Amino acid sequence: MSVTSKPGSAGVCPFHAGGKPPPFETLREHPLNPPEQLKLLRQKRGPSKVTLWDGSEAWIATHYEDVREVLGDPRFSTVTTRPGYPFVSRQRRDVLINGRPNFTFFDPPDHTRFRRMLARLFTVERFAQMRPFVQQIVDDLIDSMEKNGAPAPFVENFALEVPVRVLAHLVGIPKEGQELFLQAGKDRFDLGGDPTLSHNSGEALWSYLDNLLAEHERNPGDGDDVITRLVVDQVKPGKFTRDEAILIINQLLVAGFDTTAATIAIGALALLENPEQLAKLKADPSKVENAVHEILRYATILQFHSSRAAKEDVEIGGELIKAGEGVIALLHAANRDPDEFANPDKFDIDRDAAHHVAFSYGIHQCLGQSLARLELQVVFGTLIRRLPNLRLAQRFQDIEFAKHSLAYGPQEFLVAW
Repeated sequence: MSVTSKPGSAGVCPFHAGGKPPPFETLREHPLNPPEQLKLLRQKRGPSKVTLWDGSEAWIATHYEDVREVLGDPRFSTVTTRPGYPFVSRQRRDVLINGRPNFTFFDPPDHTRFRRMLARLFTVERFAQMRPFVQQIVDDLIDSMEKNGAPAPFVENFALEVPVRVLAHLVGIPKEGQELFLQAGKDRFDLGGDPTLSHNSGEALWSYLDNLLAEHERNPGDGDDVITRLVVDQVKPGKFTRDEAILIINQLLVAGFDTTAATIAIGALALLENPEQLAKLKADPSKVENAVHEILRYATILQFHSSRAAKEDVEIGGELIKAGEGVIALLHAANRDPDEFANPDKFDIDRDAAHHVAFSYGIHQCLGQSLARLELQVVFGTLIRRLPNLRLAQRFQDIEFAKHSLAYGPQEFLVAW
């Protein structure tokens, strides 16, 4: 497996002088905690150098303030072809270099153009209006679970279905297209997978979206979904090309479901593995908003998403990062920084965690975070109300996790109620 170094090597001294920096650990010793190596590296001030899978070296930022500083500084670039950009696996490199363009990896002004247009569609008010629809989806899924009986596969029957149905409605994807973006997302996020699979599923989704947009150009209608609004307001007036519109929709679909699904799944596990916190939430459901922030902080699922390349020399945390050097700003490490969150490895729904960086930081911060928080609030608020006796129907230690995925989380687990 090219994504990780040998398990257990996190115990080597990360501060040795001379020679090659320590290998970058990606495997976790405990499934609900980031790798122990990150704690060791955080003992020193500032970022630390590590050796990546291909023998190249990069900086990793593990301190909360350093991560925010890297992500908020325009002297760091997200463009994957810039010298020094750090790739965390061979699959990730091949997908980002050889795949279709992705505006997430644009710098201003190109990134600004796409983001400004999307901001008009992704308003807090619009997402708030979707709450009854999201509630209906969650209720329907729980109805199905109750009808089919326990034990039930939680990820397949619930955690995945919520964001898939929400996104399909928001974007305007018919039922027959949902399996395509599900598969494309899984293949793209699998850091240890075959790049050919990711390419093929990505091309299939792109072709489907191309045909779907062409149909909307012929018969645009007056809907409020993202595809209709893109065609009517951007493509037909000539502000965006069809390919640019496909790029936007493709990114929304591929990036929008797996992250939320993984957070629902691992958030449920965090609550079930901390019964005193679950009891506290059941006793006072008004805590659900705060509990969602704590789930996002404690169980941050984006492991290696925030790679950057320095465009010029920049000092971060007392370390000089030179032009052409790469930095990986680790969101899950920042959210476990004891200088920012007291006793960070404790799951505590009463904690003030709203300033977490689970949605990244700076100009590339997740545009759909308001929708994701809404989905999570509805999900956990409804689960404690309708399935108050929800529990694992298997041993926690037998649960398999997507260790090599960009969005970390359990692959599946059984529940009863």
